[in-house]
Amino acid sequence: MQFGNLPIFTVASITAGPLGEVYAGAPGEGIYVIYDSDFDGIPDIAHQVANFMTSAVIQDLVVAPNGDMWAATYGYGILYSSDGGRCWTRMNRGLNNLWTLAIERKTDGTLFIGIWADGKGGIWRSTDDGRNWEFLALPTRQIISIAIDPNNENIIYAGANLASEGALYRSMDGGDTWQSQGQFIQPIWSITIDPDDSNHILVGTLGDGIHESNDMGLTFEQIGSPTNGLDNPYVFDMSYAPFGTPYEGTLFAATDSGVYRYDEFSEAWSLFGIGSEDFQFRTLAFAGTQIYGGTWNAGVVQYDALTNEWGDYGLGDLPVIAFAVHQPTQTLVIGTSGSGVFLSVNFSISTAIEDEQIGTEIPTAFSLESNYPNPFNPQTTIPFNIKESGHVRVAVYDMLGREVGMLIDGALAAGTHQVTWEAGDRPSGTYLVRMDAGGQTFTKTMILLK
Repeated sequence: MQFGNLPIFTVASITAGPLGEVYAGAPGEGIYVIYDSDFDGIPDIAHQVANFMTSAVIQDLVVAPNGDMWAATYGYGILYSSDGGRCWTRMNRGLNNLWTLAIERKTDGTLFIGIWADGKGGIWRSTDDGRNWEFLALPTRQIISIAIDPNNENIIYAGANLASEGALYRSMDGGDTWQSQGQFIQPIWSITIDPDDSNHILVGTLGDGIHESNDMGLTFEQIGSPTNGLDNPYVFDMSYAPFGTPYEGTLFAATDSGVYRYDEFSEAWSLFGIGSEDFQFRTLAFAGTQIYGGTWNAGVVQYDALTNEWGDYGLGDLPVIAFAVHQPTQTLVIGTSGSGVFLSVNFSISTAIEDEQIGTEIPTAFSLESNYPNPFNPQTTIPFNIKESGHVRVAVYDMLGREVGMLIDGALAAGTHQVTWEAGDRPSGTYLVRMDAGGQTFTKTMILLK
């Protein structure tokens, strides 16, 4: 389904807002917000929310839980909105040029950006929502990717493009100081940090496969190349299958000639699924228990676990370059090259009300507490304790093991938290809530009684 009035343009970046709206950044067109105008569950209206910057190239977007939004643009610097995208302000005080390539945000609000133009580049930081920027390091480096460790947000990685080669840098103190983690023979396209292990870093390149570090980037070993089954070393995307999916913890790579799966025991790659080699994959997404692929030559394809085949899911032969999953609704948002934004609405509508931290005392252990009320209809509150800051995943499953609600999947601070599950149109019955945190798994039983 295409949004009714969305113009045809190339979508370079997509992010979801806290109320289910979708923001799309388009080179040369600025930023659009897409929303549901008649509350029928189908987003159908798109309007430009940054109409003063119609020539801007949007490189990256971040949205805070309260709806504040920042855009990294190619030529206009950093743009900030505090009203859901209706009005935008340029936030460039302190920057030496306006060609921003990447932006990331810590949970405490600190922003990091990478820039480059005319020999001036580097990493910059803001601690006041982007009003003022301070230069950190690497003034002659073209920073094209930034990743913040979800287990310890003081650890930050930056990927650079050095004359068609790649370089990786790391900060251990929140960006104050940086050190080189080595060079690669091809540009670094993405950086992935294991959500459960800060030592485990993966770097994907365009032309030299995938490299792995088990010592926080001090040393790397190539784990993906034609010599061990990754026949196409041009890796456009890589991802671990999330908890609760059939391939939980398995590493997948999207290449120009298929999706590959990594076997840790044999240390080898193999094509995943019948027909995979027929598609030029650009991105992967896990939504619920399903796996979807965005391709350059066949729109969106879906993996069928029963037949072990990839098949058509929609959009014909439109080139798909970006996926985003709106976790509360498990909605797949699709960015195409030249045909705008599309949305799949075939997922659960169960939602989570924003996580709330309660109290100031730090728990002595990880734990998942019983929900209340129980039985419930239609909402219930789920308390849990986080011993130390890190990645936390909380999801709801039915008795067949199907994920029916994603409540939390991200970094949380140490403390006592609670999240509310809105069951929506789910039928009465018994459900399981599962929490994965600190390398441990916890489950509780909940009863929905309508």
